[in-house]
Amino acid sequence: MHRKKDLIGDLERLGVDPGGTLLTHLSYKAIGEVFGRGDAVLDALQTHMRKGLLVLPTHTWDYVGLNNPVMDVLHTPSCVGALTNLFRRRTGARRSLHPTHSLAAMGDGADARGSAVI
Repeated sequence: MHRKKDLIGDLERLGVDPGGTLLTHLSYKAIGEVFGRGDAVLDALQTHMRKGLLVLPTHTWDYVGLNNPVMDVLHTPSCVGALTNLFRRRTGARRSLHPTHSLAAMGDGADARGSAVI
């Protein structure tokens, strides 16, 4: 079973710059069992990227369309995974206003125009 510290070590070994920008789409199922589940995965990413910008896709193309043309940044769920839904609801997360291909971000640069704070 993975732990938060193991995931942080993996990010370090991969050479992910903690002061840069990390745009990632990841699968909780592909990671395997993690003590603390999805929140621990996101905690590890945020801890590692504390000096940079962490971005995850929060696409809504499965929910927004001709029959439902409105995307609400606070309430419309992401259709691309459990981790993206956990991330978009975290305090301080910013979600872009794109109606079908939104992104959520936290960290340095997340306050860009065209996003809504959660």
